[in-house]
Amino acid sequence: MTEGGGEIFDVIEQDKSTKSNKYLSQRLRVALDASVPLRRKSAFANPWWNPQVAEVVAKARQAQRAWLSSRSAPDRQRASELLKTRARVITEAKRASYRQYIDQAAQGDELWRLARWSKGAQGGLPQVPTLKTDQGLAVDYGAKASRLRERFFPTTSADLSDVSSQVNKTPFNLEQTTSVEEIISTLLSCSSSSAPGEDEIPFKFLKALGEPVAQALTTLANASLRLEYYPAFLKKARTIVIRKPGKASYETPSAWRPIALLRTIGKVIEKIIARWIRDSAEDQGLLPPSQMGARAGRSAGTALELLTSLVRTIWKERKGEVATLLSLDISGAFDTSFLTDRSTTLLFNGIESEEFQVKGGVPQGSPLSPILFLLYNEELVRVTNQPSLGIHSIGFMDYLNILAYSSSTEQNCARLSQVHKKCQGWASRHGITFAPHKYELIHFTTARKKHNLQACVRIGSIERHPRRAYGC
Repeated sequence: MTEGGGEIFDVIEQDKSTKSNKYLSQRLRVALDASVPLRRKSAFANPWWNPQVAEVVAKARQAQRAWLSSRSAPDRQRASELLKTRARVITEAKRASYRQYIDQAAQGDELWRLARWSKGAQGGLPQVPTLKTDQGLAVDYGAKASRLRERFFPTTSADLSDVSSQVNKTPFNLEQTTSVEEIISTLLSCSSSSAPGEDEIPFKFLKALGEPVAQALTTLANASLRLEYYPAFLKKARTIVIRKPGKASYETPSAWRPIALLRTIGKVIEKIIARWIRDSAEDQGLLPPSQMGARAGRSAGTALELLTSLVRTIWKERKGEVATLLSLDISGAFDTSFLTDRSTTLLFNGIESEEFQVKGGVPQGSPLSPILFLLYNEELVRVTNQPSLGIHSIGFMDYLNILAYSSSTEQNCARLSQVHKKCQGWASRHGITFAPHKYELIHFTTARKKHNLQACVRIGSIERHPRRAYGC
């Protein structure tokens, strides 16, 4: 078959793949509607009420009645103890219910009711207020949507001239097929409370269907992998706009966070591909050892342990020297793109915007986001790690911690300023921006009186002063 004929065949196969995926999504939706009734909670129901609370409340009531009847000291003592137990159990149940509610809301469930907690008010939906931007005030829904869209999905440009130098590197192969067992294992690892996408099919429903749906997903996933084609409708997201916690004001777009809700059948496929990419990246040594997050054995705790170990080693082996840490924040880490042909809507104030193309960005909510971002910024971690010059760097997702050590805090700050110039050069080439107002500067020393603990780092026209100093 000629090359042109092969292209036509691929288009036909891609069309079949799209139709098959859509058919599965539609039939699952029909089955969900037919088999799962809507549950309406009573307006008077307490979300924290559970069997343990019911049991202890019943016992407390019985003890109270027994004491009122007998007026004996033992019955009074028992009633008093059970009242205390009831109070403790109810408090614990409320705390657990609150944490579960916040966890579910952070993943998309009942996002609109999150305002009850964040505003301290009973009822009401979280409303995006009039937004203050450089373009002026955004008052109506359309203007707010435009400002949020610009914030969440900025138009950026990256210098790709270095890509050509990678062409002649020895290629390595990724897995090209999955299995029913892998699909089932992936499904089981997905949170049942994670919010679904536009088709409203939750993971809990897919899990309940068992092996039949796993076999269908395996067939569709393998077709996508063989054709190297991901159906466009699976790339469409609904982006929920939620508040960032702890902000003094919510009148700027930066105080709000986008959470992309994707179809669960697509997230299963993306999760498998993300695992393959991560495993291959580890096997090929593509990620620096000090780059943490979204990697096995390299959690936030690991990053903290590494930092603590570095500081203590400096104190022990380089007597009298001081260490200084500059913590950098990458602004909009998940807003800058690696994938194409994605689209989304914005959902806030109870209204959903028109669909628009996302020219940049791995959705914050996609299983591919963490590992692709690690690969994207591995150069930043690598070039800022210069042990021979007394500089170490530790990356954790969209944070970069640079530790410098020498005989003085002033020298450390000068070195950090120079390293930061490399960071800015990397950022300009990769279409990334930093957020200097979020930077943290910390001095670590065992000789607090010897060193100037007010030494600051100059970054362009900005001086970043230390917020604290640690020592022993």
